[in-house]
Amino acid sequence: MATLHQDIWLGNLLGCSAYHVPADTEPLLLDQLPSGPAFVDAKVGVNQLQRVHHLEQLGFRLVDTNLQLSVEQISPGISHFCGPHPQSLSQGRRGTLNLTLLLPFWEKGLGDEGQSCQIEIDPISSLSEETLKACRWATPEDEAEVTAIAAQSFTVSRFHLDPQIPNAIANQIKAAWARNFFIGQRGDWMVVAVVQGKVAGFLQLLQSQANALILDLLAVDPNYRGQGLGRSMITYAAHHCLQSLRKIQVGTQVANIPALNLYKSLGFQVEQASYVLHLHVGVSQ
Repeated sequence: MATLHQDIWLGNLLGCSAYHVPADTEPLLLDQLPSGPAFVDAKVGVNQLQRVHHLEQLGFRLVDTNLQLSVEQISPGISHFCGPHPQSLSQGRRGTLNLTLLLPFWEKGLGDEGQSCQIEIDPISSLSEETLKACRWATPEDEAEVTAIAAQSFTVSRFHLDPQIPNAIANQIKAAWARNFFIGQRGDWMVVAVVQGKVAGFLQLLQSQANALILDLLAVDPNYRGQGLGRSMITYAAHHCLQSLRKIQVGTQVANIPALNLYKSLGFQVEQASYVLHLHVGVSQ
């Protein structure tokens, strides 16, 4: 029998109880759904259509198709060698070298994985030295600027695509997700891009026990897009986050074409595709 996992963090932001349907469990039954106002989500592989149809019969609605991508070695221009670990938040890293296992967002309850902002694509060779030098590790002083960018940079996340969730709430979820890094609740590193003394973008990062670098949350201020800052932050992270690098992983939406083009240009390949479904209990759909 499937058991729903409650997500208190997300529930506080949505203003109702929130739950996740665990992957690869027995089919959810109608009497297992919460009775009061609640939000429930599920992530299902695109080849599991019978499971999708079962959830739709319970009232779930498809809101997103998520792609997981990975690359063994980014090319061109990003070396497989990486420098020393930054050791503190003042250097853009939270915690110690004792790293935590990356869990899906519905198990961690801290937001969805690997969303990406819209970025204009520039060849790596076109990045100016000034742009590359613009990247550094986040510091506690960057929190306000980073969360402000997160609150205005996403339009195709699963929360923004859900017509039952107001954009203002969806923006708050992204801002809170980025803020989690500064309060020690999510993220092992954060890179920021600085233009003329202003934080213009950020890249939140995780490391899995399988020694993969996870591009967890990437955003560029709308006023600074088209300058290669997203690519520059990924380059910086690949060079400096890991002492040994097995691969880099990222997740994004099918609807986020600019992000997909960026990852494709860096050599990423799709390794998994999933449907994301939402159910709003006690709300007319």
